[in-house]
Amino acid sequence: MKKLTEAGNIKRKTDPSDSRSYRLFLTESGIRIGQELGRLGRDHETMLTEGFSNGERDHLFSLLQKAAKMPEESMIDNDVSWLTSYGPLQATGPCARQTPV
Repeated sequence: MKKLTEAGNIKRKTDPSDSRSYRLFLTESGIRIGQELGRLGRDHETMLTEGFSNGERDHLFSLLQKAAKMPEESMIDNDVSWLTSYGPLQATGPCARQTPV
């Protein structure tokens, strides 16, 4: 939030009903960025589903919406015993996959 505020994309205002809380508001700059991100998302969606029939596209979106509604607990694998079988991990950059050393 601090970076978005400093960049002028959002404003923080104290909540009048609770002075311990803040309300966040998009600035004109933040609104423009949001609109551009929406456009980019739609363009990306169009590119990814190019060649799909309307029925295929509808089916894909239906499945994605169903997956998004799944309870968080069912999506989390609490068994992490497999982590110990790999030994130390090494990453070589901010987005690197962690692989066994």
